[in-house]
Amino acid sequence: MKKIILALILLFCLQSKAQSPVIDIPNWNGKTSPPYFYLKDLSHNLDPYVGTWLYTNGTTSLRIVLQIKEQVLRGNYYEDILIGEFQYISNGAELFNSLADLNAYLPSPYYHNIHGNYMPTTYSPFDVVSPIRRIHTFMKDNTGNTLEIQKTSVNGQDAIEILKLTAQAPTVEGQPIYDPVVPCGFYTLVKQP
Repeated sequence: MKKIILALILLFCLQSKAQSPVIDIPNWNGKTSPPYFYLKDLSHNLDPYVGTWLYTNGTTSLRIVLQIKEQVLRGNYYEDILIGEFQYISNGAELFNSLADLNAYLPSPYYHNIHGNYMPTTYSPFDVVSPIRRIHTFMKDNTGNTLEIQKTSVNGQDAIEILKLTAQAPTVEGQPIYDPVVPCGFYTLVKQP
C-alpha cells in the first residue's frame, strides 16, 4: 500500500511539473506568470558562453569560467542560468580567486560570484553588436556589479567581450567603503582550450 501511495505522489509531482508552462528566456516579458513556470534556454542562447575565458595585459589577467545550471528554483518559478567564478591577478599578485567554488556545493546557484540570464534587446554598450544575444549577469567582488557579456572573436578565436560596471552600495557612516576587485571597464577574453 505504501508503494502505491508513493508511486501516486511521484506521478502527481511529475505530471504537475510537466503541465507548468515552459517559456524561452528571450521571450519572457518579465511580468508575472503562472506559479512554477520554467524559464528555459530553449534557443540555446547561453551555450556560446560556456567555457574558460582569459584576458591578459602584461602581468594582469582575468580568468572567467562559465557553466549553465538548468531548472534552478527562483522563488515561484524555475530558470536556466549562467553561473561562473573568476580569478583576477593584478601586477603579478592574485587579488581574487573563486575558481574552486565552481564545483563546490553552495546552498544556491545564486551564491556563485557570477550568475544571470537576462538577455537585453535595447541599448548595447558594445561598439560592434554580435548576432548572438548578449547576457546581462551579476558579478560579486566586494561590491554589487553588473557584467554585460557579448560574444566576439579575436584573430579567428572565440572570445567574449565584457563590460563590468559597479553599482556601489550606499555608504553607512563608520563602515568601510569597498572598491571592486576587478576595475570597471571593457575586457576582451579569449576562449581557452
